[in-house]
Amino acid sequence: MLLLALLLQASDPATQADAWIRREMAARRIPGMAVAVIQDGKMIFERAYGLANVEFNVAATPSTRFIIASTTKAWAATAIMKLVEQGKVRLNQPVGELVPGLAPSWQGVPVWRLMSHTSGLPDVMLSPNTGEMISHDRDSALMLAGAKPLDFPVGAEWRYNQTNFTLLGMIVDRASGTPFMTFILDRIAKPLGLQSAIFGDQRAVIPGRASQYTRMDLSANGPPRMLDSVRATGMYQYDPWMQMAAGLNATAGDLARFGDAVRAGRVIKPALRDTMWTSVPLADGKIFRFGGTAGMGLGWLVDDDPAGKVATMTGGAASGLSVYVQRKLTVAVLTNLQGSGPDQLLEGVAKFFK
Repeated sequence: MLLLALLLQASDPATQADAWIRREMAARRIPGMAVAVIQDGKMIFERAYGLANVEFNVAATPSTRFIIASTTKAWAATAIMKLVEQGKVRLNQPVGELVPGLAPSWQGVPVWRLMSHTSGLPDVMLSPNTGEMISHDRDSALMLAGAKPLDFPVGAEWRYNQTNFTLLGMIVDRASGTPFMTFILDRIAKPLGLQSAIFGDQRAVIPGRASQYTRMDLSANGPPRMLDSVRATGMYQYDPWMQMAAGLNATAGDLARFGDAVRAGRVIKPALRDTMWTSVPLADGKIFRFGGTAGMGLGWLVDDDPAGKVATMTGGAASGLSVYVQRKLTVAVLTNLQGSGPDQLLEGVAKFFK
């Protein structure tokens, strides 16, 4: 009987996932990590590992908040879709109708091009590696960026940048009559019971939040160099007007609940969810692909895998959320290590839950 019990335990998806996570944490030198898996609306796996703070030997728990960085953009895009549902914004509406005072070359860019990073607008962030901004004042940053030529004609290419979501946050402010951060918390998080969701960059005092570390040596230009050791980092600092692009903190469980609620049509109507999770075309009519079946939706990365669509967003090279649409499976992986490889961790966890 004992042997049978051990065999059954060894074949259990949760046991297998747990063992894999522990191996990956050791291999990737991840100090702390939390994982949550929801299938068909039910939380089937929610565990935390390692240390939320190395210096004080504080264990990570399922209640630990983590910086989700650019995974915030999935929430921002969903907020825009809520306003579309309410008739306050149109996806093809020129941004100049919603945000006055923009550079003439920006005014005709439709909202959906901002959401899909195919706008061609110059970036207000000069270096994604260092976080250097063109200005720390929003209006000044938009004016300075607006004085530059477009990076490419609207819709001609895909290029990730922070200007897009700065403007989307301003659209939420103006179209809803509610500050962006309040809108996210009051119109999305609270109705879903997501009590851990809170805004604040690395400088903010956030109760129960993990400290952040890195294995990446980042210079202003060029690819990062991976370090042999883990170091404390102060990279997750954002001006207040950048919070809509990267400022949210949450537990893994609440991040997974958000993703599952979007999947289930409990945040926006299924038709709008499907639009948000559809790979966009470029101006030539061809669907943009990163390679293979992976494309860009509206604020979410979309993999049109023949085995089943996956909507994903990751942030800070440390956190991520994936929704396996046909499988009704949602996976959230949060770590406190920049350079942990959240894409691979999400895929790795998902493979254990069919």
